[in-house]
Amino acid sequence: LIKNSGILDNIVPDENQREEIRNFYIKYFVELNDMYKFYSAVNSGGGTHTLEYIELSKFLTETGILGEEDRNTILRIFVDSHIRSGKSKGARPSIHSEI
Repeated sequence: LIKNSGILDNIVPDENQREEIRNFYIKYFVELNDMYKFYSAVNSGGGTHTLEYIELSKFLTETGILGEEDRNTILRIFVDSHIRSGKSKGARPSIHSEI
């Protein structure tokens, strides 16, 4: 999904870096999947199939993937992934939207 969504292309313009990221996701898929489920339950009453902005932000900062100073990048990732997922249906995503 991430390979064909265009999200990674927008955020990481260098093809070699994109390939490294893809390989990382392939190698650590199970661990990342478990973390996704844990963090997706943070603010949504226990649901583990979607992430709200606050959950994504908490995941990225607590795992050290991005830092507190990267809030604009986190928001860009969230909004861009929401729009590309087709869930926006003309509405603008907000921090309460889910991905």
